[in-house]
Amino acid sequence: MENITLIGMAASGKSTLGKLLAKELDLEFVDGDVEIEKRGRMINDILNKEGDDAFMLVEEQVLCELDGNKKLFAPGGSCILSKKAMQHLKKISKIVFVDVPFEIIEKRFDKNRMNIIVGLKGNTLKQVYDYRKPIYARYADVTVTIDGHGVTESVQLILEKIYKGI
Repeated sequence: MENITLIGMAASGKSTLGKLLAKELDLEFVDGDVEIEKRGRMINDILNKEGDDAFMLVEEQVLCELDGNKKLFAPGGSCILSKKAMQHLKKISKIVFVDVPFEIIEKRFDKNRMNIIVGLKGNTLKQVYDYRKPIYARYADVTVTIDGHGVTESVQLILEKIYKGI
C-alpha cells in the first residue's frame, strides 16, 4: 500500500479516522499538526503572534519534507492553501477528501479552537468552509462523503472508496 493523505476541514475527523485507517491498513499515522509542534512551535502561538501567512510558511515547509512509504498523512485543513505542499503530497500519496457537511462540522467544532483556523479572521466558519470545499475537491483523488456516519462506518466507507478509486 502506498501513502495516503486525508484532507478536509478542521473537525472533519481526519485525525480520528486517520489513526483507525492507518491501523487497518498497517500504515504509520503522521499528523501534520504534531509534526509542526515537534519543531518546538505551537500552532496557536504562530497563528496568534505571527499570523496566518507565517503559519502557512511553516506548514508548507513541514508538509514538503514528508516522505517515506506506508504512511497515512493527516495535515491541517489549511494544507490545500499551499500549491507547493499539495503538489508534494500528490506526488508522494493518494489524496482522500473527507467531505463532511457544514452542519456537522459546525456541531463538532470546538469554539475555543476558532483562533487556529487559517482564514477565519474576518470571516465566518461557513465562509471558510465554502471557500475551501472546492479546493479540497480539486486536489482529491478520492472523495468520501461522511454524512452522519459513525466512526466505524466512516472508516469502512473510506476503505471501500480507496480500493475502488485508487
